[in-house]
Amino acid sequence: MCNILPCHTRYRKRADGTEESYSYDKADRLSAQTDKNADGTIRNSYTYTYDGAGNIIKIGGTADTAAGHAVMTYDRDNRLATYNGEKVTYDERGNMLHGPLNGAMGDYTYDCRNRLIETKAADGTVTAYTYDAENTRLTEETENTRHTFVTDKETTYSQLLTETISEKHLLTYKETATITYTYGNGLISDSRKEAKGSNTEKRYYHYNHIGSTTAITDADGDLLYSFTYGTYGELTGIYDADGQKMAGEAADQRSIRETLQAETLRFLYNGRYGVETGADGLYYMRARYYNPQIKRFINRDIIDGSITDSQSLNKYSYVQGNPVNLIDPFGLCAQDYFSRAGHELLDWLGFIFDPADVINFLWYTAEGNAAMAAATAVAIVPAAGSFIAKGTKQAIKAGKKAAQKAGEKAVRNATEKAAKKAAAKKLAKEATETGVEKAAKEAAEKATEKTAKEATEKSAERTAKEAVEKGTKGGSKDEILSTSKRQTPDQNALHRLAKEAEKNAKKGNPISYEEAKILDEWAKEYNVPQHHPAEVGSGQHFPGGNHMDHTHIYNIHVPYEYR
Repeated sequence: MCNILPCHTRYRKRADGTEESYSYDKADRLSAQTDKNADGTIRNSYTYTYDGAGNIIKIGGTADTAAGHAVMTYDRDNRLATYNGEKVTYDERGNMLHGPLNGAMGDYTYDCRNRLIETKAADGTVTAYTYDAENTRLTEETENTRHTFVTDKETTYSQLLTETISEKHLLTYKETATITYTYGNGLISDSRKEAKGSNTEKRYYHYNHIGSTTAITDADGDLLYSFTYGTYGELTGIYDADGQKMAGEAADQRSIRETLQAETLRFLYNGRYGVETGADGLYYMRARYYNPQIKRFINRDIIDGSITDSQSLNKYSYVQGNPVNLIDPFGLCAQDYFSRAGHELLDWLGFIFDPADVINFLWYTAEGNAAMAAATAVAIVPAAGSFIAKGTKQAIKAGKKAAQKAGEKAVRNATEKAAKKAAAKKLAKEATETGVEKAAKEAAEKATEKTAKEATEKSAERTAKEAVEKGTKGGSKDEILSTSKRQTPDQNALHRLAKEAEKNAKKGNPISYEEAKILDEWAKEYNVPQHHPAEVGSGQHFPGGNHMDHTHIYNIHVPYEYR
């Protein structure tokens, strides 16, 4: 057990004279938070005690809220076992079935793909969700009100574009309003139009240092709402234009939920980066749902942790115990402000300065952000990068896109790159003169020499590097496809994916049955020969005697597991 005595404390003074202080333990986990009035009296305070795996085992302090005092225990897999003495249960896939929800104990239901499809609160209120084939949320429904979403999935953080609100009348739903969201560097504003009216109400969002909404104003700049949060994202208060509390904490948890629905307040905690606050009190962080009451995710992380970062091995912890400075808008990997700003700069530079993408990849790898490392690698060369991020289950999706684009686009761009070689040198020189190279250098230093060496040794990056070199030297079509003259670019990309999947399986990290079926679909689509597809019992003749069922891509055995 780690005690709560602080190793260092940080202070933040507000313009109105009030002050917040944050204390951290030796592992840089938040151990105490105190909020003082201008006269020095304490508004509220929290203390946090952790076990050796980074799980919060005790919450104390003066805050009189449902989440303000708690004692929690965990099992050997870091799953929450009890909350204030009440038993918490999970399914065999690590999804919470019964546990804390909106200030009490509730029930959770999932589909076969581990997606949350329903929550049931202690008062009987049911909230239901649906998703598309790519796991993007389509609808949220609670108490006869349905919200239908249209989402842009091509941005760095998927962005909700429109939200249609419908009320249930007998057996049908009738549209009542539509909300359109506007983005720049994050969410800027929303516009609400009632179905029966012609007027449009526009609201503007204002954020704190981690992108949480602290205030919403109208088109004239007048205050509509302001918000307060606990350290781990607990919504503790909603205030009106006069500073009067519209909804509060503890016994008022229900009123917070009603206010969120009535005012359509969706983007609050980390709202700038698209984190959505649900009617059931959960935060939708794309890949997973975060429960601020227990300060952790309700389902396990799909990305493997790193032995060099022990806190990343906990599949349920939130931002490694540092919610003051870190966020997790993907639900996969914690990020800080410097990291977000640097990656956004390098993403932009990647359009005009190819080495920026390589630097960005190395930086993501050094941070252990496997999902974004894989996505950046695909940007370097479409046919490579899917499996650069070790243990990234999202790589299957990236691999399909890579396979589809690898062939004709790679050949078509080879000549264009050669023609632009001189222009690229000029751009690089201009970048140096304008300070861009300095930013890139600082970013590169963020990735340690050890990490850069390890990343270079990975076969996928070697492929990417070779392809980039050939492209910039004006390589011919035959040179680019020389890795397999008898394979089409699509077949070659699938061949690489299968080899990498086989290698990862030998290291104890096989793909899932669902992912194996996707490989079978691609094999059929690209006319790739298979001894047999994924099928039950196929492991009986697999070499090595581990008897894992598998599929074939060419002569490659690709083992998989059932989850």
